[in-house]
Amino acid sequence: MARSGIRGWLGLALVAAMAACSRPVEPPPGAAGLAFGDPPPAGLVAVAVPLPDDVAGRLRFFTRPDQTETFLGIALAEPVLAFFEERFFSLSAALADPADGPGLRERLTRAYGPGYCRDTAKLAVCLWRTADVDMVLETPADGASRFMVRHRSLAGLVAAATGPDRTVGLESAPEPVRAPGR
Repeated sequence: MARSGIRGWLGLALVAAMAACSRPVEPPPGAAGLAFGDPPPAGLVAVAVPLPDDVAGRLRFFTRPDQTETFLGIALAEPVLAFFEERFFSLSAALADPADGPGLRERLTRAYGPGYCRDTAKLAVCLWRTADVDMVLETPADGASRFMVRHRSLAGLVAAATGPDRTVGLESAPEPVRAPGR
């Protein structure tokens, strides 16, 4: 009787552990203290960016002067916050310490699984995709690493508003070239 009780508890513990490990990875809810979809808060400074007429006035960029932002504990230098129709959808920034690129890559991999990476002698670019969030880390061989996080659905609205001939971003990236027979 005692053995069957122990087996029952061990079986329950195994099922609980498997359930905990099989949960989908939660995407980041936002960045820089903002949830995706939030309106621009007070204290932001507008960044002048030339935009197509289709999105001028609807797509705006801001910085937060004298405020350090972090992502997964890594400091970001002068992040630019993007809002479409007054909804936060993207953050782009250099890493404050250029040496933090490999550390952020490791943290992103731990948090969201392996990224889709392309490593060359001069530049490593990795993309992590979760339910509705894309994160991109560019790590050059020399120079500051750059990081971008964006809400894919809201970014899709921006792409749709600019029209198919001017779409910029991951949706318009060409398909990778494959060797014959692959």
